[in-house]
Amino acid sequence: LTLAQKARDKEGEAEAQAGLGEANLALGKTEDALSWLKKAQGSYQALGDEDQGQVLTARIEKITEKIKQ
Repeated sequence: LTLAQKARDKEGEAEAQAGLGEANLALGKTEDALSWLKKAQGSYQALGDEDQGQVLTARIEKITEKIKQ
């Protein structure tokens, strides 16, 4: 993430944020995971990548539903 930020690589930054979200989810850190995934979602939307933004929206909704169960 830091390398992408230093290089001003916005797509790399979004990918890193999504990866951190998935890693936190695998570690059972659901709130941290959602935070990273929401950051990634915003980054992709800022880039105009609606497809990836929608993928993350669906992922966030799925995780949120599991929390409620």
